[in-house]
Parts: sequence; structure tokens; C-alpha cells
Amino acid sequence: IEIIGNEKVEGLKIIRDGKEEIIKADGIFVSLGHFPNTEFLEGSEIELRNGFVVVDKNCKTNIEGIYACGDVTGGVMQVSKAVGEGAIAMVNATKYIQRMG
Repeated sequence: IEIIGNEKVEGLKIIRDGKEEIIKADGIFVSLGHFPNTEFLEGSEIELRNGFVVVDKNCKTNIEGIYACGDVTGGVMQVSKAVGEGAIAMVNATKYIQRMG
């Protein structure tokens, strides 16, 4: 219902089982969904498994030169995962482009 705190997050007011409840917290992560936004890839040559893009440890898909990272690749959905995989994908995509150039 409400994020509690003025200068920083102190808690969250929710309704559970029809009753208002306050949960003390130092921070809040918002999750907008648990399904990847990959509908545009359906019917393409990019391999999907349960709607998630299949990648190797270098974030490379089954298509040469195409990389994917973050929530669309599945697993634990955390910002740190997306940032880490984004860096891996960027480095490998850059190497690919340099080889092709």
C-alpha cells in the first residue's frame, strides 16, 4: 500500500489476509514480472526454452553474433545478474564485431 520513510526506506505497509501490516525494511526491490519479454523472438531462429533465451557462459545465443543477458536468460532475477551478464555480453559482442571488421 505504501513505502514508509522520509529520507530513506524504513518499511512497507501491506495488506495480508485482509489486514494492514507493516514490514520493517532498509530497502525495497520491485519486480515487474516473472516472465521474460521475448514474445518478439517466437518463430525466430534464436533458441528459447520456456520463453527464456538460451545462452552459453559467454552470453552467446545459438546464432553467431547474437548475445543476450539479464532477465530474458532466466535464473535468479536480480539486478546484479543483469549487470554482470550485460558486461559479459558487451565484451564478447565487441570481440565479435572487431573480428568481423
